[in-house]
Amino acid sequence: MTRVPLVPHMRKASVAKRKTALHPPGRRLLDYQLIHVEEGNGTLCINERCYSLRPGHLALIQPNEWNSLHSDGPFRFAFVHFDVFFQQFRSHPDSAIHIDLDLNLSSEFARMTQPRLNGFPQVNIPVILQFAKTVPIVNTINQIAGLWLRYNPLAQLEADQLTSTLVLSILREFMSIGKEVPRSMGLSLEWVPTYIQAHINEPITVADLAELNGYSVSHFSQLFRHRYGLSVHQFVLESRISLVKKLLVTTRLSLVDLASASGFANRYHLSKAFKKLTGRTPTEFRDNEPPTK
Repeated sequence: MTRVPLVPHMRKASVAKRKTALHPPGRRLLDYQLIHVEEGNGTLCINERCYSLRPGHLALIQPNEWNSLHSDGPFRFAFVHFDVFFQQFRSHPDSAIHIDLDLNLSSEFARMTQPRLNGFPQVNIPVILQFAKTVPIVNTINQIAGLWLRYNPLAQLEADQLTSTLVLSILREFMSIGKEVPRSMGLSLEWVPTYIQAHINEPITVADLAELNGYSVSHFSQLFRHRYGLSVHQFVLESRISLVKKLLVTTRLSLVDLASASGFANRYHLSKAFKKLTGRTPTEFRDNEPPTK
C-alpha cells in the first residue's frame, strides 16, 4: 500500500497564562497539541483518564481525543498545535471541535481530522512524555512559539522544520522499530479507522488489516464486527461514501476524480454503491445539497 505522506506543519504556537482557576468544557482536536508546563499545577483529562501536570511536564494530545485541561490556580504552559500528515481536504480553520463527537464517525469532520500516530502499528505514545533529554524538546517548543509571533513565510518554514524535529524526537522515543506489534492492539482496534482514513483511496482488504494486526481473517472480522457493529467491508464502504458526500458539496470534482479520491474502481462502481447506500445518485445529491466552503 502507498505510504502516508508525513509533512509536519505548525498551525499555532504560543504561551497560555491562566491567572485563576479554570475548568473549561471538553473538546476534540483536529490536529496534535504538545504542551510544556512552565508554572502551576493542572490536570489533563483524555477520554476517561486524568493526568496530573506539574512544572516541567510534557504532554501530547492526539487528534479525536476527548480532552480538557483544568487548573486550580495560576497556570502557565507553552503549546504547539501541529499536523503530522499531509491532508488535502483540511478546510476547517480551527484546531478543536467543542462538541462530544467521534470525528472518525462524522462525515463532516472525518477528512479534516489528522490520523493518530497511535493508530499505526509499533507506535505507542503516552500522554505524558518522558525523554532522556528534555531541554532540547522544551527549547524547540519555545523557538516555535517565537516564530509564530513574527509570522512570515520564512518563519513558517523554520517553524515547520522545527516541528519535524519534534515529531522525529517523539517517534524515535516511542516507536518500537523491529519489534513485534503487541497482540493487545487487536482487542481495541483503535488504529483501524485511522488506517482506513489514511488509505481511503486505495484497495483495503480484510486480509491486509488482519495481517497488520497479527490475527487470522476470521478472528479479526469477529473482533471488528463486535467493536464497530459493521463488517470491515461495510465500514470501509461507508467511509468512502462519507468522503464522496463531502467532496460533492465542497468541490466540483468529476465522478472519475471522485472515484479515484475515494478508492472506487471507477465512476460506475461509485455511482452504484452511492445509490444503494443513499437512495440518490451522486449528481442528485450534489444538486440537492447546499454547497459549503
